[in-house]
Amino acid sequence: MRKLNKKKIRWIIKHWDLGELSHWRIAKQQGVTKQHALRVYNRFKDDRHPVLHKPW
Repeated sequence: MRKLNKKKIRWIIKHWDLGELSHWRIAKQQGVTKQHALRVYNRFKDDRHPVLHKPW
């Protein structure tokens, strides 16, 4: 699975809200699974600027 930066997270949320692409296609273009794209969307959908923390 790939790491997602802020730009990619915003891209996922934008296209998920627009509904022009299927959820599977959004995940495929970012190199993640559909379930992970859904987790990203649910976590960051209300944040305009997502905050990413450093891993421990």
